[in-house]
Amino acid sequence: MKKKPISIRYTTVPHGIRNKKAQIERMTMLFRFMIVSFMAVVMFAGLIWVMGILNDTFMDIGEANEGMLPGVNLTRTAEQTFGQVNSSIQALRLVAICLIFSEIMLIFIFNAFQRVHPMMFMIWVLIVFFAVMFAAPISNSYESLLQSGIYDGTLESFTGSNFVLLNLPTVVLLVGIIGSIFMFINIIRAGNEEAL
Repeated sequence: MKKKPISIRYTTVPHGIRNKKAQIERMTMLFRFMIVSFMAVVMFAGLIWVMGILNDTFMDIGEANEGMLPGVNLTRTAEQTFGQVNSSIQALRLVAICLIFSEIMLIFIFNAFQRVHPMMFMIWVLIVFFAVMFAAPISNSYESLLQSGIYDGTLESFTGSNFVLLNLPTVVLLVGIIGSIFMFINIIRAGNEEAL
């Protein structure tokens, strides 16, 4: 007599057992959103600032040594290398705001399409509460960075990202509420599918 292999189908596995790593990931999504947003904007602003300094330094060196080397135009060389990099790296402002909105959309999509146990809704509400409390110090520290004039005002040029980070507690609360709506709709939809 042959034994049948044990197969676990997707529909027979209870909600709590299925994909625990993804449920833990969901718990940390709001915190990851805040940290990634803050760090990306600060690092991108620093990179833009450093590339601006490098570009200015190479241009000054080129102008100071213009007649020293016959047949070599150091200013043109600096414009063609670091000048091009400096002008293209300005796009990091757009990359920062796109990264922030992609993190927000990831939270919405994750909450809308992954099946969870209904108890996760209450845990999500607690996570949103703690995330809003955690967002206030991040927003205050970002405001301190802006007021300190770090990176010679380069950080102030991130207008969209500045709006999100200066209003981070409100943004986190809105993302948490909209995410909870998606999660609640998903819980109802999953319950209806299992009843069939």
